[in-house]
Amino acid sequence: MAYDSAHISRSFSANSNGYSPQMIEKSALKWIVLATTAMEGGNESLAGAINPPTSILGQPAISMEGNMKPHETNLLLQAKYNITAYFYDILDYPWERVYRQWRPSLEGDLRGKVLEVGVGTGRNLQFYHQDIDLVAIDLSNQMLHRAKKRMTKSKCKVRLVNEDATTMQSINSNEYDWVFSTFMCCVMPDEIQQLAIKQFSRVLKQDGRFRVLEIVFSKNSQIKKRQERLASFVEKVYGARFDRNTLSYFEQSPHLKITNTSYLKDDTYLLIEGVHV
Repeated sequence: MAYDSAHISRSFSANSNGYSPQMIEKSALKWIVLATTAMEGGNESLAGAINPPTSILGQPAISMEGNMKPHETNLLLQAKYNITAYFYDILDYPWERVYRQWRPSLEGDLRGKVLEVGVGTGRNLQFYHQDIDLVAIDLSNQMLHRAKKRMTKSKCKVRLVNEDATTMQSINSNEYDWVFSTFMCCVMPDEIQQLAIKQFSRVLKQDGRFRVLEIVFSKNSQIKKRQERLASFVEKVYGARFDRNTLSYFEQSPHLKITNTSYLKDDTYLLIEGVHV
């Protein structure tokens, strides 16, 4: 995987204590595999206890608002991201060079009370309009810790909450003008995606809107071959798959009406937009 050396140098100057990008990536994959293997073996306590070495990670994450217990199916995903979080921005950088060009237009017309589902490390925060009242949730406390550092760049009011998208126990019903999410559903196992979409419907006001960006397999054979070469890495590190049935689940929702679908690049980056009816 290619890296921009100048960016890497800046990123690691404060957090990596001199470790090279190659060492960080190797360590990242090692700890992600350990946590995943522990969870797949049914050892949840071991997976929760596994933490990358503090000599690489720097300061531990701080607690965020929220005291949720994740859906049983999400325990593995939570353990994975509590490890991946420490390396997420580095591993994601090749794709972020594209995503950062899309974020202003994806968020530019959002107004009112907005719920971002799966805020991750907070890449979207700086692009929200100043008039927005934002609640941003994520399954991983460690991801939220990194998002908190990006709150200083945000022009709007932000509240970060540790929350499971399939239950949203701390999120009130009929409260939000917008639900916004990027690359969250493709990470979520198919068997619980409908639970999350049901929550989207519950928390939106009547006539509230949603906008969801996901990645799917291309129908172009050459593009699909490239995706297939990446598929194992993407699933191991991010829990993401290109064959999720997210669009179908939105179409099945009785109270969410899709008003537009489009692709931001090729036929792989799928934008789903709609309204609560």
